[in-house]
Amino acid sequence: MSFNKEWEAVHSSMDWGMTMDDALSKRISIYFPEPKGLTLLDLGCGIGANAIPLSLMGYTVTAVDGSSTAIEKLKKNARGHCIEVEAVCDDITSPSFYKFRSSRFDVIIDICTLEMLTLTDAEFVVGHCRELLKPGGLFFSKMSATTVPHGLDRTGDHRAATLHQVTGMFKDYFFDKPKIAVSILPSGWVRAHWLVEAKR
Repeated sequence: MSFNKEWEAVHSSMDWGMTMDDALSKRISIYFPEPKGLTLLDLGCGIGANAIPLSLMGYTVTAVDGSSTAIEKLKKNARGHCIEVEAVCDDITSPSFYKFRSSRFDVIIDICTLEMLTLTDAEFVVGHCRELLKPGGLFFSKMSATTVPHGLDRTGDHRAATLHQVTGMFKDYFFDKPKIAVSILPSGWVRAHWLVEAKR
């Protein structure tokens, strides 16, 4: 599966994702209270909702997205904050993205990007990201949760994962049982997410 070009249309029509994820903000500060100099990879970064504030905290950030429009907006946002972010337009489901990046990052974050992939591609990304982490590095993932048996499927028609699927994706990492985070959207809808904190 390649990058879904619908996201190019989304990022061309609006500034999608403007604020740092609350769960990420709270949890990452527990692991890394002094982040200056640590390297971080943001998967599906969009226009920099997480990449920009993480860079301001002191992380050396590489941010990747398949949307060229999102990447250009991120670069502009970074310049506006007088910070440097390595912004990469690439497809995280392509093997070529992972070449020459082995054992490079202290932290990898996924904020609701894996849930947009097919189960096969999500497993591929998680497996390859293990090789991108330094020994002891942290992979923080947030994805929509469901108890419906099929969860994520092989075609990408379902956008939420079961506990079994999440633990299967991270089977080669060290992690505790994924936590559940509940958020209330502005529309009043209640959403549940898995929070995974996995170490190489």
